[in-house]
Amino acid sequence: MPILDEVSNQMKAAMKAREADRLKALRGIRAGFITAMKSDGSDTLSDESCLEVLRRLAKQRRDSIESYTQAGRVDLANAEQAELDVIDT
Repeated sequence: MPILDEVSNQMKAAMKAREADRLKALRGIRAGFITAMKSDGSDTLSDESCLEVLRRLAKQRRDSIESYTQAGRVDLANAEQAELDVIDT
């Protein structure tokens, strides 16, 4: 199954299970995919393009975690870590 479809299916499952944090992360991933599709003007993304978007999102989360940790904002760092965990899966 393509990564794009897998994310959509996981979003549906998270909605049914009422997993708000997981759903938020999956919506962020889907938004990244949609942005990449709009920039290319395509209707879908290949798995390679999806992986590139996921790598970029993961790097953003790691940078945010580092910044929040240095600023002493452990609560925000934990939220970013939860999103990073979803991106990694």
